[in-house]
Amino acid sequence: MLLPAIIAFLGYNPLPPPPTSIGVQLKAARIAAGLTRRQLAAQVGVHLGTLAEWERGEAWPSEDRRQQLMYLLGVSC
Repeated sequence: MLLPAIIAFLGYNPLPPPPTSIGVQLKAARIAAGLTRRQLAAQVGVHLGTLAEWERGEAWPSEDRRQQLMYLLGVSC
């Protein structure tokens, strides 16, 4: 991978720090997948506000919904 060489050339790591909370990770994965909050909520079958609560870390999905999110976003949550 070229990343170590790029970091050495630049003298710093240009990548943002990894997301720290599960909600932030969920939001980052959704954005990386090119989905709006509304699109992902529809695909998972939940209210838009529910997905927003998950992303803010105010609530977390059931195991079934979590598995669905992992599949749709291609990540582990």
